Amino acid sequence: MFSLNGKDWRLTGWARHQWSMEKLVETSDSSQPCVQTVPATVPGGVHCDLLRAGIISDWNDDTNFRHLEWVEHREWTLEKNFSLPRGDFDRIRLRFEGLDYSGFVFVNGHEVMRFQGMHIPYEADITAVTLPGANRLCVVFEQPPEVDGQVGYTSKTTVLKSRYNYGWDWMPRMVNIGIFGDVGLLCDRKACLKEVYPSTQTDGRSGQLTLNAEIEFLTNSPVTFQADLYEGDRLVAVCTESVCASDSTTAVCLKMELPSVRLWEVNGRGGQPLYRAEVRLKDADGRLLDQCVKTVGFRILEFRRPEGAPPDSLPYSIYINGSWMPIKGMNWVPPSPFYGSVTEEDYRRLLCPLRDMNVNLLRVWGGALLESDCFYRLCDEMGILVWQEFPQSSSGIDNAPCEESGFIEKISDIARSYVKRRRHHVSLAVWCAGNELYLADFTPVTVDNPNIAALQRVVLELDPERLFLPGSPSGPGAGYSDEMVGQHYHADTHGPWLYLGPTEHYRQFNRDDSLLHSEVGAPACPREETLQRHCSGPLWPPNETNPYWLSRGSWWLQEKELTAWFGSFERPNRGLPAYVKAFRYIQLEALRYAAGAIRRAGQRKAGQIIWIADEPFPNSANTSVLEYDGCPKPAYYKLKNCFAPAMLGLAYDSPVLSGERRLQATVFACCDGTAAFTDIRADIFTMTGHLLYSEVIGDCTVQDSADLAVLDVPATEPMCLVRLTAFAGIPLCEEYIFTAGGKTPFGALLDMPQTSLLLNQADDCIFQLINTGHVAALFIDAIGQTENGRPVTAEGSACCLLPGETVTLCTSAPCRLMTVDAMNCLKENVFEPPRGG
Repeated sequence: MFSLNGKDWRLTGWARHQWSMEKLVETSDSSQPCVQTVPATVPGGVHCDLLRAGIISDWNDDTNFRHLEWVEHREWTLEKNFSLPRGDFDRIRLRFEGLDYSGFVFVNGHEVMRFQGMHIPYEADITAVTLPGANRLCVVFEQPPEVDGQVGYTSKTTVLKSRYNYGWDWMPRMVNIGIFGDVGLLCDRKACLKEVYPSTQTDGRSGQLTLNAEIEFLTNSPVTFQADLYEGDRLVAVCTESVCASDSTTAVCLKMELPSVRLWEVNGRGGQPLYRAEVRLKDADGRLLDQCVKTVGFRILEFRRPEGAPPDSLPYSIYINGSWMPIKGMNWVPPSPFYGSVTEEDYRRLLCPLRDMNVNLLRVWGGALLESDCFYRLCDEMGILVWQEFPQSSSGIDNAPCEESGFIEKISDIARSYVKRRRHHVSLAVWCAGNELYLADFTPVTVDNPNIAALQRVVLELDPERLFLPGSPSGPGAGYSDEMVGQHYHADTHGPWLYLGPTEHYRQFNRDDSLLHSEVGAPACPREETLQRHCSGPLWPPNETNPYWLSRGSWWLQEKELTAWFGSFERPNRGLPAYVKAFRYIQLEALRYAAGAIRRAGQRKAGQIIWIADEPFPNSANTSVLEYDGCPKPAYYKLKNCFAPAMLGLAYDSPVLSGERRLQATVFACCDGTAAFTDIRADIFTMTGHLLYSEVIGDCTVQDSADLAVLDVPATEPMCLVRLTAFAGIPLCEEYIFTAGGKTPFGALLDMPQTSLLLNQADDCIFQLINTGHVAALFIDAIGQTENGRPVTAEGSACCLLPGETVTLCTSAPCRLMTVDAMNCLKENVFEPPRGG
């Protein structure tokens, strides 16, 4: 495809229909637009161009997003001049990979296309209207339609536009408009490749690549279809076939037998060898007519029911190359309100920390759109499976999918386009009908629903290897309740999305026996620096009376709960810094315990998908574990431990000790497959570092999950630290804080005496942190920044340091700045190495 992408487009804003008038009837003067022409970039979005031109303010700051709604009440033209590639072509097609949402396309003043809908590509034959020299392309965008945001009526939803743009709990209303995918010319001679679909099969040793293609003939001349398969730079197979036109479109199927292949594995279990299929179409004289490249991998993908599940449950458990893969997943939402502006660098900034966090699956949530080919390619490279949902989602008032015949036909066409465009990716594992699609009694829909049945037929026809799920969650019930416990409730559940308190949170996760948790989360605010960066007004109080907090996270206001758990933040030496630390600690505790409890169930559960990984907007509070700029919250590091190939954990009824003041908990270990754990011990310390209790558990071999020991220890201190350590290929360490409770169960964490920390740099990516104070430093929060200001992960963060202890912090990239904080340490420890030093 001859690309028309670039920064040489022009954007102009118009009143409704105004763009269509060349002259004003009354005056014969040129019609003046509402917004004068400014430079534009494609792919991109209208808002991004307006921001660069200084016409709108940064929507990430203050409440500027509220001043953007006028943009969606204008009509917009995007124009570009282009010249045709050199050559004698039989046909020239104009192709758009993403247009949002409706309008017209003109070439040299001729209307060549009308479009409506953002989920499918568009093509037009422009041969008859192109000129040998300069050509003018104009894309007109009408005002976008009104669509329900998070609250509305799913059954009445007939317009399929990404709904999160109309307001969700993690995103204010910002309605995208523009060209968000690649644009280019397809210049055809004699014949062209209409579709190429490579699929792979393997028995674990040898492999087969099947290439299904459709060739469109413009003449009756025969062509040669050639496919070369490479592993890296090594050519491993070649296949050629002569094809004659049997119709205007002729199907071709080639098979390549490979005596040996390298298997693609998921993140944390091995490598991700990828093969490149280069397909060429040539005429009888050997001239190239068309070509394409597809990347594939070889792996065995299976789905089974979890261990002990009823025979009518869905096969949630994933097996890769014959081995069970506990789902250690994250939910994924678009990184920006304006998805055309997301670059490969943006994807890497978010996906690399998730790979390093040991994530092996991402669920692409159904309230948005098909993720880009770049996203899928990076998941192929990183060993991260993808669960892709079709564009349907709940609406709160009414959550049943629309059953109108016209709508079902429309979404089936979209599903067909989704599947055909992404099915060659080795990372793709699951197709799902949508998010939280329920009947009136909140029972998840099934394939008995005509909408869901139609989508299932598409997947069975085009991509039967992948699992199709009727929704997330899927039946027979929507979530946890006491009545379900003990029934081995065969369901995928959503929730909770909050820390439920120092008793109920543990009760729920200790008892829950759902088979899959495809949404479970807890909120936290970003670091104080982020709040200050995006707010020019007062940041206190953090409640509904403050416009900043209300407009950027009203679903996740936790001032009342945090006050109940930690005590008043109006006291001396508290305020916003203490509030931020408390909020982030609660997310850490909530997610760490939930993730450990789910993994402890072993093969009785398929796994978990945490809600959510990222956020497209810098909220004041949100359930994401990565902030808007990619900076990890402390919970990130605890989830990384829980998702590691081997982990240690502690199960308990509450982190607040009972009136008997005994610390009672169970030590457990989990692993992928089988692992040897050595030197396992549990130590209990006071906050001054005094050892209260120590138990050597010894060495053992664990398969999937095992309980190792029961602790039942008198706890006379108001607060103590439990530290679990072992070796399982690498050193393992996990730490828990228990408090004596009282009126505010976690108040002691903020009332701890302040300690002091000393940070020294050992290398570009290695820092030594020492607790030089007299009490433990609780849950270190280390944030590194690269030369260009990008935050990076710091391995060793979120740990606790006893007096005199040292931890090594290893950053994922060289840092020019490192900031270290702790629950009981003022943020005074800023280390900035000298430039060039």
